[in-house]
Amino acid sequence: MKKLLFLLLSLSGVLLILWSCAAPSASNYPPATPSNPYPMNNVMNVLIDVTLSWGCSDPDGDSLTYDIYFGTSSNPPLVKSGHTGNSYNPGTLQYNMTYYWKIVATDGKGGETRGPVWKFTIESEGTPGSYICGAGGRKGLIILDVSDPTNPEIAGQVNIDDWVNEVFISGIYAYVANGENGLGAVNVSDPTDPRVIGHIDTAG
Repeated sequence: MKKLLFLLLSLSGVLLILWSCAAPSASNYPPATPSNPYPMNNVMNVLIDVTLSWGCSDPDGDSLTYDIYFGTSSNPPLVKSGHTGNSYNPGTLQYNMTYYWKIVATDGKGGETRGPVWKFTIESEGTPGSYICGAGGRKGLIILDVSDPTNPEIAGQVNIDDWVNEVFISGIYAYVANGENGLGAVNVSDPTDPRVIGHIDTAG
C-alpha cells in the first residue's frame, strides 16, 4: 500500500512538472490603434513642408516601432519600416495634391495593429498669402483667412499664457512674444489647428 501511494505521489509530481513546462506564458496584447493624426484627417490647405505625427500606445508598455505608408494613392505604399518615433517628415510635397497615409504599429513580440488610412490636401501655390498671423492680446495667437479681403475670418486660434503683443513668422513657425512669460513657438503648418510646441523664459 505504501509502495502504491509512493508511486501515485511520484506520478503526480511528474505530471505537475510537465504541466508547468507546457503552460503558456503571459499573454501579449497588441498595440492600440494609431490615432490623433497630424495633419488631421481630410484637412485642406496643408503646407508643403508639413511633418506628420500620430499617437499610439501599448497596453503592455512595450516599445513600439512603426511601418509608415504614404503616397498619392488611396492605398499608399510602404515608405519606411521599423520607424521608432511618432513623427515623420515626408519631404517637400506638391501643391494642390491629396496625400494618403497610414501607420502600422508593432511591439516586437508578434503584436501588430494597423491604423486607418488618413488623407490631407496640400495648399494651392500662393495659398500662404491667404493667411496672416496676428497678436490677439489675451486671446493669444490668431490666424486669419484673408482669401477674401473684404470678409476676413478667423481660421485658427491658440491660447498662450499672458498677453500676446507681437508675432514673428519663420516658415511654418510663429514666434510669439507673450508679455512677462517670454517667447512661445507655435507650429502653424495647419492654419486651422495651430499648436504650441515650445517656450523660452526671457525674463531677467
